[in-house]
Parts: sequence; structure tokens; C-alpha cells
Amino acid sequence: MFVLEIKIDKLNFSYNNSQNALENMDLEIKKGEFIGVIGNTGSGKSTLLKHFNAILKSSNGTVNILGRLINDKSKNLKEIRKAVGVVFQFPEEQLFSETVREDILFGPVNFSLEKDEINDSLEKLKKIFNLDDEILNKNSTELSGGEQRRVSIASVMVSNPSILVLDEPTIGLDYKNRCKLLNLLKEINNSGITIILVSHDLHSVWHLLKRVIILEKGKKIFDGDKISLLKNRKNLDTYFLPDYVEKLEELEILEGNEEKALSQEACLSYIQEVFGGDKLD
Repeated sequence: MFVLEIKIDKLNFSYNNSQNALENMDLEIKKGEFIGVIGNTGSGKSTLLKHFNAILKSSNGTVNILGRLINDKSKNLKEIRKAVGVVFQFPEEQLFSETVREDILFGPVNFSLEKDEINDSLEKLKKIFNLDDEILNKNSTELSGGEQRRVSIASVMVSNPSILVLDEPTIGLDYKNRCKLLNLLKEINNSGITIILVSHDLHSVWHLLKRVIILEKGKKIFDGDKISLLKNRKNLDTYFLPDYVEKLEELEILEGNEEKALSQEACLSYIQEVFGGDKLD
């Protein structure tokens, strides 16, 4: 039986009485899902993200997070913000202490966790995120982009959240660091933690996602699994599809074979099977 962690009904939100950044938004998120929230700049992705842990609050609609109703009058939200960890697009937005160790421990100290619990979490994270004492004693400005991204996620994970929300986590990372990060997110999700990944495209994360939500101008225009998305692609702007999926479309072999497009490996293997090596370029 599934556990419903986030339920949003008829949510509308605007900044300074301007046009709605979110309009009539309905959404349910279950425990253990790995979701991609996709859309162009201005589609409402970041606004929706900020409702998941009450950074933004609205009285126009219903937002229920882990059994608690959230509106613009809600206070004492530490438990919600501990349970729903948000990793922002730019690590420097949440790394500001003298050392990486202090950055990672800022959240648990602020949430008044027990010292033993904090130390246990830190020891586990050092192994999971490959953070040795040399890195922990550095200032975050001395780290590479990949290291900063790992530290920013570790600074959220140390508080043992139920849900992890990431805003454009792969942006600016080279291929090697992107692969390391995505493998890490897969491990985190496999441990039972719900992951909501906000992005402008699906190319890097397509193989990880179990569900895709597409936003356009503050509205949800698609919500379903990847096969459903591919079967409905003619009704959507599919600019965001990975190039290997687009290759199946270009070769006119995607129709009826959507299950072959769930990963790059499956796509290329199917092209090889149908055409041989001459169509892979």
C-alpha cells in the first residue's frame, strides 16, 4: 500500500498580484517515487519546488505535506523543512560557513537534533558522499563544482529527510561528475527516500525517472510514466527528450516500441538490432 507524502489541490500562486506562477495545480506524490519536474524557464518549476517544504505558502488552494496542512498562516515549520530537504541550483546559496563540516552540520544543529544522531549521520554521509577530513576542513570556495554539489546534498541529507528535492542538480557539471551525482541519487532513492528533481530537460536524468511532470506557464500539462509520455509526445513539445530517444523518432521506429526508449542503452541496442551500425551516427 502506497504512502501519500505530498498532496496539492487547486493551488494558485502569484508574486505581487501578477500573473499566476502556478495555476489550478493538482499533484500527489507517493513515498519512494523518483520524479522529474520539467519545463522551460518561467514554467513554474521553482515556484512549485518552494511549496514542497513551505518556503512559499499560499491560501489559494490546499497543500498537505506529510500529513500537515500548510497555508500562509502556518508557523513552526522546522519539522517540515527537516523532512523535506531542498538542494538549490547553485551550491553557494546554501554553503556559507567557515568549513564544509560546519556547512553540513548547520541544518541538524538548527533542527536541534541530538549530538549522537548528528555524529552517526555525518559518519554515514562521509562514506556515501566520499567526504574525507581534508574536504570537511576546507572552505566550500576551495571545492570543485562536483564537490560543492555533493556537499550541498550532504548538508540536507544529514538531517535524514523523507523527501529530497533538487533544483537543476546536474547543471554546470562535466560528464564524470554528472554520472557520479546521478549514481548517488539512485542509491538515495533505492534507500526509500522520495526524490523530486526539477530540471529544464530530461537528457541527463531520463534513465532514473519513474515519473515525469511537465509544466508550462504555471500549469501541469503532463503527469505520468515515461512510456505514457512517449505515447503522448505528438500532443506535447518534446524538445526536452534525450537525443537517443529522438533518434528512434527520426528513424521512424519509436511508434509502438516506446519500451525500448527507457534508457540510452536500450535505445542504441534497438537501433543496432534493426539497422546495424550504419544508423548510429
